[in-house]
Parts: sequence; C-alpha cells; structure tokens
Amino acid sequence: TAAINVVAGILAALWWPAFPGIVPAVLGDRDLQQGNALIAIAANAGIISGAGVAGALIAAFGAGTAIVIDGITFAVAALLVFSFRHITPAKPSGDSMFEDLRHGWHTFTSFRWLWVIVGAFGVILAGIRAGFDVGGPVLMKAEFNGAASWAIVQTGQAFGFLTGAIVASRIRPSRPLVYCLLVSLVIPVYLVALAV
Repeated sequence: TAAINVVAGILAALWWPAFPGIVPAVLGDRDLQQGNALIAIAANAGIISGAGVAGALIAAFGAGTAIVIDGITFAVAALLVFSFRHITPAKPSGDSMFEDLRHGWHTFTSFRWLWVIVGAFGVILAGIRAGFDVGGPVLMKAEFNGAASWAIVQTGQAFGFLTGAIVASRIRPSRPLVYCLLVSLVIPVYLVALAV
C-alpha cells in the first residue's frame, strides 16, 4: 500500500501543476471561474459514482481487483489527457529546469498574500487529510462495515462537493481568497461530525 501511494503521489505531483494550466489556456479569464466550477461538478459526479462502485468492487472481489480496475481507468484518462497536448504547446524559457524553479520560487515568495494563503491551506489540508483519509478508514474498519461503510461516507462527501461546485458556479465573490478562508472555518464541524 505504501509503494502504491508513493507512485500515486508522484503522478499527482506531475498532474496537478499541469492541469490548472490547461484550463485557462482553453477558457480564458472571463470564463475561468465557471469553467473550474463545471470541472468540479463533473469530477464530483464521478466521485459519487466511483465511491459506490469502488465499495461494491472491494466487497465483491477484494481490494486488489479494485485497484487493478482503478489503474485501468487512470490509463484511459491519461490517454485522453495526452490528446490535449496541442492546446498548450510548451514554450521553453531557454533556462535550465533549476533556473526556472528558482525564478518561480522567487515570484511565489514575492507575493506575501500568496504564500500566506498557500501555507494556511497547507495546514488546513493536513488536518482534513489526516482526519478523513487516515482516521476515517480506521474508524470504518473498527466500528462499522469496513470498505462498504467508507464508500457510503465518501459518496456523501462527494454529494457535498457536488453541491458546493454548483454553488461556486453561481456566485462571484469580490474577494475569492477571503471567501475561501471564511468557508474553511466550517471544516472543524465536519471533522467533529466524522469523529462523533
């Protein structure tokens, strides 16, 4: 399991910086918020169905088979994403990778509001992921019906994500980062509810 998570972490580290860069190239600034919201709606609809299917697969065939099927779906997704390569052709800077990283880090740290927000959400996400991704499965295994129960919890969370994405597609706060930080104050209620 640890080895699988290492590979998943590497792939996520390659995917997440690239994917948000594709969206503005396709949509432009005017439609970016609504586009991101629509992507979240589609993704969370997939999570809703996927969590239920995953729980059923694990219950019926075991975790190994479920992971193989999950791997196949990621391979299909990779082929689909690969077809986007013509949308945002690479524009080499002429510098080495390390020079690009140094320049990017300097730009990032030059905006205090940016690194403060990133740091704040880093702490927030660490708390959520520890409570949900680690504590949740342990709780389900110890007190409930294991994977099947966890699939129900994840499906419920995905319905919440879907609802939030729909709301996000309709509102345009004047200060989005302040809005996000205020909304994040509800997270402790969520973790306490999971614990209870």
